[in-house]
Amino acid sequence: MKHSPYIDLSDSKDIYYWTQKWDISQTELYSAILDTGSNNVDILKENLRNKGMFLFPMGKLMHDLLAKVKLVH
Repeated sequence: MKHSPYIDLSDSKDIYYWTQKWDISQTELYSAILDTGSNNVDILKENLRNKGMFLFPMGKLMHDLLAKVKLVH
């Protein structure tokens, strides 16, 4: 299934999809939307990446591993 390049803020399933995909909370998603003034997936992803909240799958794996050994928060 191909997703739109925009998050449909009136569709709870779309919001759920992106928060799960990016492993963020709804609050974090809404904050990124407010920060950028956009619901464009690429713009939001860049905003989250700049905040250190969006990690590529391998980066997420490394972050979780380091968190377990208390090297990152």
